[in-house]
Amino acid sequence: MVETPLSAESPEIPDPLVIERSYDALPAAVFAAWSDPQLFKQWVWASLGKNTQGEIDFQVSGQYSITTDRPEKEQDDSRDRWAFSGTYTEIKTNELIAATMKWDAPMGYGEPQEDFTVTFESTTPADAAHPQSFTRTKMTFTHFGIPDTQSIEGHRAGWSQAFDYLEHLLEV
Repeated sequence: MVETPLSAESPEIPDPLVIERSYDALPAAVFAAWSDPQLFKQWVWASLGKNTQGEIDFQVSGQYSITTDRPEKEQDDSRDRWAFSGTYTEIKTNELIAATMKWDAPMGYGEPQEDFTVTFESTTPADAAHPQSFTRTKMTFTHFGIPDTQSIEGHRAGWSQAFDYLEHLLEV
């Protein structure tokens, strides 16, 4: 196997963005917040959006799309709505979701191949006599394909804010 050295024409993509959160909820509840369009749209763009809509065909090869009204409209951008969409590539109920991701929003970079995985892991030991003892879930979100460090930090801020809203949703 011959390795091709990276050059200015093929810049190295930075390491993926990884965000871990722990929630006071069962893995099934956190998983549902990602897989149910009515729940997903409540938290994913909660800080930005008005009239957020979600369509999810939650199966491998199924499509998803989340859109929201623009919080502000810039003069050089004619879009009235922002969106991201993709295709589910792997699903393990209450354990893992993997999908492609494409943005229709001003991201500040071109259209690289972006993907994400999110895993759900119970962090409270099971008590055989009380199966509901799984009360905390560690969620690990990994966003691949972000082209540069500055964009990674922008995504970190955006996803972190969304995950704060997810926490509020799970508390209800």
